[in-house]
Amino acid sequence: MKREDMLCRVSGVLLKCADLIFAALFAFVVVRVTWNTQSMIPGSIGRYITMCFLWIILVGCCVFLWRKLLRGKDYKRRLLLVAFALQAIYVWAVYSQVDSDAYVITYIAYHFAQGDLAALEGFWREYLAVYTNNIPATAVLTAVFSVWMPDTLEQTWLLLSVIAAVLSDIALLFIFKLVKTVVNETAAIVAMVLAIASISLSEPSTILYSDIMALWTTPAALYAITRGRMGDKQYIGAAGVLLAVGSWIKPQSLIVTIAVGIILILEWMGEPGKEQRKLVGKRGALLVGCFLIVLLGLSAITNAAVNLIGKEYVGQNEMPAIHFVAMGLNPETNGAYSEDDVVDMKSTVGHEAKMDLCRSKISARLKDMGLLGLLRHIDGKLVHGAGNGTFTSGREWRGILLNDSLQAVRIQNWTVVYETKFQEFTSVWVQCGYLFMLVLSLHSAIYALSDKRRETEPTQWFLTNVCRMAMIGTVLMLVVLERNLRYMYAILPCMVFLTAYDLKKISDELRQKRVP
Repeated sequence: MKREDMLCRVSGVLLKCADLIFAALFAFVVVRVTWNTQSMIPGSIGRYITMCFLWIILVGCCVFLWRKLLRGKDYKRRLLLVAFALQAIYVWAVYSQVDSDAYVITYIAYHFAQGDLAALEGFWREYLAVYTNNIPATAVLTAVFSVWMPDTLEQTWLLLSVIAAVLSDIALLFIFKLVKTVVNETAAIVAMVLAIASISLSEPSTILYSDIMALWTTPAALYAITRGRMGDKQYIGAAGVLLAVGSWIKPQSLIVTIAVGIILILEWMGEPGKEQRKLVGKRGALLVGCFLIVLLGLSAITNAAVNLIGKEYVGQNEMPAIHFVAMGLNPETNGAYSEDDVVDMKSTVGHEAKMDLCRSKISARLKDMGLLGLLRHIDGKLVHGAGNGTFTSGREWRGILLNDSLQAVRIQNWTVVYETKFQEFTSVWVQCGYLFMLVLSLHSAIYALSDKRRETEPTQWFLTNVCRMAMIGTVLMLVVLERNLRYMYAILPCMVFLTAYDLKKISDELRQKRVP
């Protein structure tokens, strides 16, 4: 057997294994999340059924309106202007003085941009030494305040919410362009509707934090890769830049980069001809080269901040990665954030001492759980970490709503967690859309397991496999690390793409069956 044939066969086997893993993993996630969805998002079965029908009607109306009634570019632009106006009203109504880490890094960045470190009284040093992963987001906010510096911190919240909303719009734009380019315009409209519900109306879309700062880079990078595969080589370099920016701001975005790298290798292995393999190799080299150059450049910002804080001080206080593994095994919180674990880490000085404490916690917790207990623990993490399509479990990030006008309060009632109408209707509607995406993402993998239905168009093949690989990595991160709803939020663009793609495949198959 020739070496090329062997590599091609190995590539096919590995991809088949990846599809099987995805299908098995997400079949479990879909079943468990669906079974427990009423405990995550309360609502009667009748209300869930009603919201599912509402989704069908909404998607159908949007597709009909876009394709049949709005046939000119002017009409479509007017529709987009109406959508932007509605979003502006939404942001005006729900902007807030954010809380938790989002408030902390905004507070630090505001005073840092002013050069007024004395006002922080050493707090900035203490916080960033512990949470070095938030240095990039703090640097971005510092850059924002360097361009525009309000008189007081209280005057910043509306503008920061607007910037977050603009970033969510950029994510939507690239999702639309990606799906339209790879699938078709009808699927792109469906993707847009799903993205508006899951991204634009989500809590992170109005909070300028690392989640929304990095989210847009995923669909933008995938779109750039698509254009690069169509012959525009410079787009491959742009994709490397975008992946580097996302990975620097939000470590979870690195999963998408790893997925792209894995599929590039498998594509290279699967190419039968030397020239085609050489072309794939050049694409990969350009993407990796641009990624590493930009990431090293951005890392210089992080290193400069570490030097400013003090390397030794950071080394003594930084949270090691293993801390999140230990916290993910906390039985009292089912792996969610634990104040006790954080206090233990902060009170333990020195990298080795922190590592030893984490190792002892991991060992003790695994021993106490046993195998069955560990499986139940993981089941709970998956249900609660991947089962909430609103991606919010409270108001700790939203903070204090600042618009108390009557009109704003009415909008808040439908769009902010814990408000009456949001709990009764909006959350159930969003959850139905999220379950819809989970189910169709799963179906896309089952579809791919059939040789007759497997993707044959190269770009569709590449993107669907990247998205599935990224989703596998995200779920594994959820299993291993601290339970966090925002892990699944980071791969929403992948879920939206797979959903739109799978709907197109289902539609094509039904159309073929109608033909005698």
